[in-house]
Amino acid sequence: MTFPLPPGRVVVVGDVHGCSDELKDLLEASQFHPSLDELVFVGDLIGKGPSPEEVVRIARKYSAKAVQGNHEYNLLQWRKRGGILPDPEGRIKERYAATVKGLEEDEWDWLESLPLKLQLDLPQSPLPVMVVHAGLVPGVSIEQQEPENLVNLRSFDHEGRASKQYDAGGGGWARHWRGPMQVIFGHDARRGLQREPFAIGLDTGAVYGDELTALLLPKNLDRSLAHLEPQHFAQVRARRAYAQKSDDLKSTQ
Repeated sequence: MTFPLPPGRVVVVGDVHGCSDELKDLLEASQFHPSLDELVFVGDLIGKGPSPEEVVRIARKYSAKAVQGNHEYNLLQWRKRGGILPDPEGRIKERYAATVKGLEEDEWDWLESLPLKLQLDLPQSPLPVMVVHAGLVPGVSIEQQEPENLVNLRSFDHEGRASKQYDAGGGGWARHWRGPMQVIFGHDARRGLQREPFAIGLDTGAVYGDELTALLLPKNLDRSLAHLEPQHFAQVRARRAYAQKSDDLKSTQ
């Protein structure tokens, strides 16, 4: 049996999707200490699950950092279009918009303030560690990565073109990533926990009844992500399924 590392960590949480009970379970299981640990989310705090408002409030209570996921990104873009239903672009359906109707204006402002990429403060890490929601395209500088790829990328096709499909023929993006940044990401529940030499995927399908996962990184981390051990991870089982996994490949609706 493994036990969480002692406080003084950066706790990076996978896709929560409004599963506030599971988030509280995970923080307890990881022995999260608000005054000593830093809390970070890989995006998709909201969407599909039962309590997006509570998830946002927990994040703000603990002064968490986060990146926008495709759910935050698409809903914020919809609000910029006036929040009209039916959505003229067909991206946001009434059923989906209803899941975030309880968010207050200052909570929307907080979501809009979130970046699309975030470098973690781990000064002793042998390589920089970047958090994005979905993925990065190899050979493209961090500054030139397209927003749509940062929130939607899952795989490449046979021609090497980026795709939001689970597998467009060329395999998942993380297996192709060779740095220079190490990357922590979410967005790909079908593959579950991913451990590649330069990338770790933390979407383990909590909203589908599977697990919610956190990566526990000591602030004095002096090893690469490829050499993390079981005690660097915490995981809890979802209390139930809130959505169907087939929805994973659909647009935010």
